[in-house]
Order: sequence, then structure tokens, then C-alpha cells
Amino acid sequence: VEPGPTQPVYNEDVIYGTTAGEGEEGESSDDEDYGSKDEASESEDISDGEDEDEDMGDASDSDLEEARKKAKKSKGKKRAAESDEESSKKKKKTKTKKAAPAPAPASPKNTTKKTKKKKKDPNAPKRGMGSFMFFSSAKRAEIKAENPDATFGQMGKLVGEAFKSLSEEDRKEWDNKAKIDKERYTEEMKNYEAPADDSDDDGSEDEASTKTVKKDPNAPKRAMTSYMYFMQAKRAEIKTNNPDATFGEIAKLVGAEFKKLTDEEKEEWEEKSKSDKERYKKEMKSYTPPKISSSPKKAAKAKKDPNAPKKPMTSFMLYSNALRPKIKVKNPDASFGDIAKLIGKKFKSLSDEDRKKWDAKAAVEKARYKKENEKYSAKIKKEESEASADDSDDDDDSDAASEDSSDDDDSDDDDDSN
Repeated sequence: VEPGPTQPVYNEDVIYGTTAGEGEEGESSDDEDYGSKDEASESEDISDGEDEDEDMGDASDSDLEEARKKAKKSKGKKRAAESDEESSKKKKKTKTKKAAPAPAPASPKNTTKKTKKKKKDPNAPKRGMGSFMFFSSAKRAEIKAENPDATFGQMGKLVGEAFKSLSEEDRKEWDNKAKIDKERYTEEMKNYEAPADDSDDDGSEDEASTKTVKKDPNAPKRAMTSYMYFMQAKRAEIKTNNPDATFGEIAKLVGAEFKKLTDEEKEEWEEKSKSDKERYKKEMKSYTPPKISSSPKKAAKAKKDPNAPKKPMTSFMLYSNALRPKIKVKNPDASFGDIAKLIGKKFKSLSDEDRKKWDAKAAVEKARYKKENEKYSAKIKKEESEASADDSDDDDDSDAASEDSSDDDDSDDDDDSN
């Protein structure tokens, strides 16, 4: 059998030309030296790297701590700076407030209280009229008739223009009237005494007290003017001529009639007014008004005596009592006030003959009341006198009792002394 192909044999000695023992030792030493050197260098490198890493770690940690410390310091400095700025601003504000100039003193206000306007004394003399006032009262109606559509203000202007256009001779007439009226006023003021002002200086008196004071029934009746006398005499006549006119319309008609009067026609009424003024002056001289307390209290209303005589009914009241049921039947839905108005119209429309019937009944009522009142007043006076007599007897008895008791006390004192 032929041998197959030989396999190659790996022989290091053949390749390297050395013996196995020498080659191994030499190779091993070289390999060992190389390996040891490499390991040593690697270990040195690793140790150096570790040392460097440790150094880097130490350095990075210290840097962070320093950075943190610096950040804390910077924050603290910023806060301190901000607090300093705030405190400096506050100080500046307080300085500016302190340094601000004091406000200028306000102008002193008028602290005085307003004095209350004194009420006009009704008994004081009437002021003198001026020449223009006399001219206006005499010519106003004439100018109004010429200018019926003129207003109150326009009338004043027209009267003023007419007065200004007067000549000196025409002006003297009104000046003389004003002069006479002025002399009259000065003479009346000489005899006039103004009432004493009892109100406090501070004007704190209650005004309501003066309003509630009632008029003295014993005071003299005021003097009537010439117009009032004319109105009393002519009102009924104007009312008959104008039956549908209201109260205010009748007053206007009376005023128009009075203005139409001439100076001669007015003299009749002016003389009546003059005599009435003299009467009023005489009565006022002897009249003493009642004293008004500073704090008047409302007097308790006296109870009506049931035994007192019933007051007399007027002619209208008698007529109203008789006619009211009939009108109520005809007007069932009418109120109390409406019925009263209807009765009033019926009463006003009565003829003189029908009116006399009711006036006669009213006169009978008045006479009845007068008799009953005389008896009633006499009875009251008698009761009052008896009551006063009883009071005086009681006083005498008490005085006598007091005297007896004083005598007994004196006798007891004498006995004690003995």
C-alpha cells in the first residue's frame, strides 16, 4: 500500500532554528517581559487615569461648592441692596413730607348766625307813599283799559313811561300828595311805640310758638279801608247782576268798579275809612295786649258742659236741615260735600220773601239762646259764689283748730316748767 500524502508537521525548532528547550525559555521570557511591561504600563495608565479622575472629581465638587457660595453671596447682596433702596426711598418720602410747606391758613368763614327777620308789627303806621305810587294807583285802571292785553310787567312799564312823560306842573300834583302822606307818617311815628322784643339774642326762640298764638278776642277791630266799605255796599248788587260768578270773579268785578270811581265819588268811602281809623287809634291807646309766655303750652280744651244751652242755628243751617233729605233722595250717589254745594246754590237762589222766613226762624233761635244763656250764666255764678263761701268757712275752721292746738302746747310747756 502506497502511503498517502503526508500532513505538514508544525515544528517550531525547524522554523526558528532553535532547540525546543532554549526556544521555549527565551520565548517565554520575552513574552513574559512583554506581557509584564504591558501590564505594568496598563496598570500605571489606569492608576494615573483613576488619579486624574479623582482629581477631576475633587476639582468639580469644589467648583460647585464655590459657585453655590458665590450665588448665595450674590443673592444676599442683592437682597441687602434692595432693602437699602427701599429704606432710602422711605426716608426720602418722610423727608419730603416733613419738608412740605404747611398749607396756607383758610380764610376765616363768617361764623356769625344769620339774624332772623323781625316780623312786621301790624299796629305800626303805614309808610308814606311816593309820588309814583299815587300816580300808579290813580292811572293804572285807565292805562289797563287802553291796553287790555298787556301783562302785569308790561303795565308797570307803561305806567312808568306815562309818569316820566309828565310835565313839571302835572308832576307837582303827585309830589304834593306824597309830601302830605310823608308828614302823616312822621306824625304817627312820633306817637308809635314799637313792641319790646322778648326773643333771645341768639334767635333760638321757637318760631312755632308765635304761629300758634291765637288772636286776642278783646283786641280792637282793625280799621276798614275805603275799598272794604265800597265792597260791603256794592257786593250784593254785583252778585245779583252776575249770579253765576264765583267768589273770586265777584271780587275782580268789585275791584274794577272801585277803580272806575272818580276822586269825588271816592271821597264818600275815604271819609268812612278815616273815621274808622280814628276809632281804631283811640281803642288801641286804652288796649293792653295779654302777655305771651316764652314757652307757651297748649291749654287743655275745656270740656263742654252738657247742661249748657245749645247755640242758635243760622238761617242757612235751618234751611239745610229742612232741604237735605229731599236733595239726598234726588241725588242718592252724591257725597256729603256735593249735597252741601247743591243746598248752598238753592239757598243763594232764594227770593227775598223766601229768605225772610228762614231769617225769622233764625231770630227766634237767637232769642231762645239768649234767654237760656242768661239763666245758665246766673246759675254758674251762684254755684261759684257758694263754693267760694264754703272754702272760706273751711279756712276759718282750720285757723281756729290751729290756734287751739297752739294754746294747748303753750299750757303744756308751762306745766313742765313748774
